[in-house]
Amino acid sequence: MVKITLNEWLLVIALTTLAILMRLPATIRGLNNFSPIAGFLLYYGILYLLLLGLSTMGLIKYGKNNDEDLFSRLKKSVGISILLFSFFMVVNYTSPFELYANTGNIEQLATQSMSSDHNIIYQSEDGATWSAWSHIITPNTTLKVWIVWALTFPITVFTTALIGVLFLEKKAEF
Repeated sequence: MVKITLNEWLLVIALTTLAILMRLPATIRGLNNFSPIAGFLLYYGILYLLLLGLSTMGLIKYGKNNDEDLFSRLKKSVGISILLFSFFMVVNYTSPFELYANTGNIEQLATQSMSSDHNIIYQSEDGATWSAWSHIITPNTTLKVWIVWALTFPITVFTTALIGVLFLEKKAEF
């Protein structure tokens, strides 16, 4: 029989509570009031605190030695958060680019990229990044769509993955 520790039970209860609170219609409407970037930063603040908490509780270890000081755990939590950002940039499909990829409609893409009607939809890694680059270069021509795409996906993923790895002192172990 598998024994579940008190800390593991606390984790399960905390995640369940977060699931309830974060998926209430009032919370979703409230989050929709944030811009894609502000909502994304709140999301990553929660993720970072979760990683730090899991490390402090001993539920995840950064490498074989978990006797590291708080600064090392903080630094590694930042590195892992940034690497997770890169990973989710690859596997999420929540930016306005997916609309363009499916319809080829540049007018709709430019409108969606600058719209604040449904901000919560874009409060993800790829959505917030697309939104940020779209505020610098409006994707209103095919060339500009692909420039924003290049900045959002390959360039941002490469840059953030490299930064994340630099925060890790030793090889990442999961």
